[in-house]
Parts: sequence; structure tokens; C-alpha cells
Amino acid sequence: MEIKIDSFSGSKKPFSHQVQTAEFLINQKKCLCLNGIGSGKTLSTYWALDYLISHGLAKKVLVLTTLSTIIDTHYQTLADQFPHLFVTYSFGKKEDKVKALRKSANVYILNHDSARTMFTEIMEANFDVVIVDEVSLFKNRTSLRTKCLRKIVRSKNCNYFWGLTGTPCANNNPINAWTLKDIFSDPDINFMKFRYQTMIAIQKRNSWIKFYKPKPNIQNDIINILQPSIRIEPPAEFFIEELPPELRYCPLSEEFRAEYNDVLKSMQATKNNPDALSAQFIKLRMLQCGYSKDKELVNFTSKIEECKNIIDDSENKIIIFCPYIEPLKQTQKELSKQYDTTCIYGDTSAEERAKIFAEFQNSDKYKVLVAHPNCMAHGITLTRANIVIYFSPPNGTEIYIQSKGRVKRYGQKFPIKIVQLYSSLIEKKMYYKLDNNEDFQNDILELIQNKE
Repeated sequence: MEIKIDSFSGSKKPFSHQVQTAEFLINQKKCLCLNGIGSGKTLSTYWALDYLISHGLAKKVLVLTTLSTIIDTHYQTLADQFPHLFVTYSFGKKEDKVKALRKSANVYILNHDSARTMFTEIMEANFDVVIVDEVSLFKNRTSLRTKCLRKIVRSKNCNYFWGLTGTPCANNNPINAWTLKDIFSDPDINFMKFRYQTMIAIQKRNSWIKFYKPKPNIQNDIINILQPSIRIEPPAEFFIEELPPELRYCPLSEEFRAEYNDVLKSMQATKNNPDALSAQFIKLRMLQCGYSKDKELVNFTSKIEECKNIIDDSENKIIIFCPYIEPLKQTQKELSKQYDTTCIYGDTSAEERAKIFAEFQNSDKYKVLVAHPNCMAHGITLTRANIVIYFSPPNGTEIYIQSKGRVKRYGQKFPIKIVQLYSSLIEKKMYYKLDNNEDFQNDILELIQNKE
């Protein structure tokens, strides 16, 4: 008998497509949710989970997600919308995660790599529901992390598995779809046969090495391999203005954190010298962007990786705003290794800017545009993108409002998603001030005095 949900917890009420999604997850038990970015699939999933727990169908739930969404997306959603559920999370050292798993709770939130590093402890915890957000990041079928997740999901205690992703064929590779299905159920066709059916093997000249590219007209093969799954386009009224900004935490490396703390101390010592304080503040901001001017070091272990995760999970174009030139250029250089990427900043000529804007908006050229927010603050329409990533907060409310307004214009067909990356309390506070149209500069000294 098909289950219908008769009530939904929390202050937010579901759209029709969210009701359909939640009921599908409950009835299919182990399946994929392929609803697009900004469609509210996380909340749909937690409504389904709330039903299972409230009806005694689930007791212990494991949520695996990206490091940056543990607190600001998953924990906060559960805390705000489902305060009656007991939730714990950890993304630190292994001993911290072990302590979290020993707590009495309904939902346990860990980062993706815990499937590998915490495999034994997770198996011993006997989770009856496993939810994996951005499950497409487990696309490598031979990686230990994917193999561990497969064993966790297929264990006798796991009755429900819901994998969430808007891009099951990341990088247009049909093999990724096969791998997602294999995590929770045996595909109807083995790997070698599926690859032969959907991919063309091409021999490199004067080499024994082969590489594979997708065959044409394989959509039905991919759809079939991904079942059971659901993908629903939200109704038109769902796409109103922009979705609430999404904060994502991207920790600094140990080396950068140490230099960051040194700069903080220096700012406290020179707080009565405006010129010296301003110079130190710029240095602090650039460190948060992953760039050390003094040591000429670049650190891309967190913010760049988060950008890649977002890009991989998006079908549309993306704009990344970075308020400092050197980090901007380094970001564009790093992303260009994997994606068709261009950049715009102060030294970009007017002719080159016009060309880039036209190609970005009116052709399939460029997946990613990395730009200084001051260079795109007024009069430009870039609705081919619906995701705006702030590598670090812009320097002023006006620039912030105008820069994100490039995608919020007539002709936008998709929900607008604003992602705010932060590595410190200072950046998080700045985003808060920007979102509330307040001037954050007056609070910087207070934050420095209190120290993070």
C-alpha cells in the first residue's frame, strides 16, 4: 500500500513537488532524488525522514554531505524545521566523530569521507537510514570511499537509502550513473557491458592507452540504469526571486590558519593606526581567499574544492566573485584545468569584457566566469547563470546587491542560488551585514578585539 504523508512539520509548508518527492522516497526506500539545484530537495528529504521517525519506521539516521554544508545547510535545516529531532554532527578529528556517534540522537551528520575513515564505526552503529547529499561525488567506482559507502548502504540494517544529486552523470560520463545505481542495488547490466553499450573506446595514436567518450542517443540507457529515481521540475510559482543565501564553511589549512592568527594579533596591536590597520585587514582578507602575499603561497584545499563541487553539481553556468585580484587569477587558473573558465577584473579591456559577456550569455562557451564584483556591478544581464558563488564577501553592500543582480533579471528561467563561502567568523559576520543591508566595516574592530 502506497504511503501518503498527511502532515508536515515546521513553519515552512511544502510545494506540491516537495510532497511528491517526500512520498516517493518513503515508498521506494532505496532510490535517487535527481531534482535540480534550488528545488528544495533537502527539505523534501527531511520531511520524508520525519515521517519515518514519527511512525516508528526509522530510529537511527546517517547523513553524509560535503564539509561546508554540515552546519549551515543540514544541521540548521533540521534545527529550524524539526526541533523535536535530536541531531548531532562532527567534521573534525576521528576521535570527535567517534564521540558524536556514541551520543543518543536521531540524526548523525558527517562529511563524505567518513564513509571511508569511519567505516568500522559506522557499520557498528547499525543505521537504518542513510542519506547522501551530493551523492554524485561518489562517482569513482574503484575508490575506497565509494566501496565503503556501498557496503554501508547494502548492510542488513540499512532499510532506506536516499541519494541526492542534480547531476547523476557528472562530466557527461554515463559510467557515473552506473556507479550511483551500484551503490544501493545491483544494476540490471554489468559494468563492462554497460560501458560497451554507452561508450566508444578510442585508441590514442602511437599508444596502447584507450580513453572512452559517450555514444550518441544513450539517454534511455542512462534513465533505465538510474531507476528507481525521481526528478520533478518545480511549478513556476516556486521560482520567485532568489533562494535564501547558502553559507558554506571552508576551513583554512593549518599553515594559513597560523598566519591568519598572526595577522589578527598584529591588527590588535595597531588598532589605533588606521593606515596600518587597513593594510593588515587586506592581508587578512586575502588569506581568507587562500592567498598569502608575504609568502606567495596559494591554498586551494577548501574554497576551490567547494567551487568544484558546486560546478560539478550544476547543469547551468556559474559566476564566481572574488574581491581581490591575485586570488581571482589563481582561482581562474586552477578551475581552467577542469572547466571552460574565463575571468574579468580591472585590467580586462572594455572590448574584451564585452566579448566575454556576449559569449557567456549568448553561446555555450564558458561554464564558469570568475570576476571581480566591482567589474560587474551595473547594467549587465547574465541570466545564463543561475548560481553565484562569493569566494569572499565583497567590499560594500551596494556592490554585493548589484553583483548578484546580474542573474536576477528578466529572462531568468531557473531558481537563483547564492552561495557564500567563508573561512572565518569575520567573513560570516560580513555576509550577515551584507544580507541585512548594513555596513560591516564598523564591526571589524569589535571582532578583532574579541578574537575568533
